[in-house]
Amino acid sequence: MYLDQRGFVRACCMNDSQLLGNVADARLIDIWRGEPAQELRRAMERHDFGLGCDYCAWQVERDRASTAFARWFDKLPVDSAMPEWPRQLELAISNTCNLQCAMCNGEWSSSIRSRRERLPPLEKVYDERFFDDLRDFIPHLKQVKLLGGEPFLAAETLRVLDLLVEVGTDATIHVTTNGTQWTPRAERVLDALPIDIAVSIDAATRATYESIREGASWDDLTRNLDLFAEKARQRGTWLSITFCLMTLNWHEFAEFCWMADDRGINCDVNTVMQPDHLSLFKLPAPELAEVVDGLDAIDAQHGARFGPSRRVWTAELDRLRRHLTDRSVGRTITNVDTHAPDTTMRSTFERSVQVHLATKGGDDPVEGRPADPAPRAPVAHDGPGHGDG
Repeated sequence: MYLDQRGFVRACCMNDSQLLGNVADARLIDIWRGEPAQELRRAMERHDFGLGCDYCAWQVERDRASTAFARWFDKLPVDSAMPEWPRQLELAISNTCNLQCAMCNGEWSSSIRSRRERLPPLEKVYDERFFDDLRDFIPHLKQVKLLGGEPFLAAETLRVLDLLVEVGTDATIHVTTNGTQWTPRAERVLDALPIDIAVSIDAATRATYESIREGASWDDLTRNLDLFAEKARQRGTWLSITFCLMTLNWHEFAEFCWMADDRGINCDVNTVMQPDHLSLFKLPAPELAEVVDGLDAIDAQHGARFGPSRRVWTAELDRLRRHLTDRSVGRTITNVDTHAPDTTMRSTFERSVQVHLATKGGDDPVEGRPADPAPRAPVAHDGPGHGDG
């Protein structure tokens, strides 16, 4: 289950059309067992990607079935058509964030929402009932992922971490952080729980980092990376750095990979689909060709420099080459050219009412609930071996 900052529940972060329910008007267990979730399970049994699974369909079509995003769930097998409890919770339940990243928006960063977009804060939808319900889920979980905003800053995600400590869990816990919040509370949580950490960086130099991640300090980042790395060594946990590969930073992709190799940590890549002007996948063929040629030149001149990051580098370069071939022949690319996030209040409200009726069994629209679910995050998670950033 994936829960977003407006209380909407989906099967995963990439499925933004098959809403399963909202915690504002349904108990979490009722959403898990509701008809929208059952409908999606039946579709999966038929290998039907039509209920919001267009991103994985696109990856499969592009000969990436072995590394498609859906592969993340292969290690979480189910033993029945109606599993009693979910094996994974992915919680992006707050947009509280101290940065204003170039590729982000106010749905995912409270700083952008207040300063750049001049909008009021998002409504708080995660109440005492939700956290009480969450207690019952924790013993059954195999994996918990915390992301969205800055988890080590957001009250909601910090409370989830405190609950995991209090209830106790054997689940693998993963936190995607911007790396700015090495605080006493964060350190206490890291001492109490074995947490895998992904630090979103998107650059390899001070100038690029601080221009993309507005409000961040390169000095703070590198210092905190050392602290996260030391904690990972102490706890035997996993640390990676992630890179949103886009028009602003592709020229530093190789240096980013080398940075990971030099530090002895993993590196991962996220696909940026929005905003359009930052996405390599939205570039016209001539502009994309310049990027691919530039990366090919780096590969030819400095290929021997890569260590374990060679796998990530090669996979992304191959993908861009294939995409350039598609662009050059004018092929329409599913999910890239055809996906348009639902930004209309009307269609979103109609879908949310349908979800409410299916999960609650009522006859009337819900009053006082969030009017529109959050659009798909600008950064798309990729398949296994890629980051959550």
